[in-house]
Amino acid sequence: MTGVGHDPGPETSALRRAIAEAVTRLLTDGTAARPELASLSPRARVDGVEVFEGDIKLVGDRFEGLVNVHCILGYDGEGGDAFETSETFPGRFEGTVRGEGPRITRLSVDTASFYS
Repeated sequence: MTGVGHDPGPETSALRRAIAEAVTRLLTDGTAARPELASLSPRARVDGVEVFEGDIKLVGDRFEGLVNVHCILGYDGEGGDAFETSETFPGRFEGTVRGEGPRITRLSVDTASFYS
């Protein structure tokens, strides 16, 4: 793992940037909303992604990190009174780095705060 306060160097910085881009693409690729989000709203969509690039932990060919997922949740009201609300949920991701670049193997979004 890279240490806190340690200058990661350009190679590590580029790798972290590539990982952040892979996570962002996975969350915003236009496919159906993640199951965690779809269960909250029939019209859930990801509005933005905030990957904490500097905090991505690298160990060998594996990595893990944290992300905030900014969402728009749309609802159909009675009598055509539809509305939207925005929410931000924390998430975690894990993956591996191979010759073809970062591959996200696990991504979860914690929507528990929606119910509290």
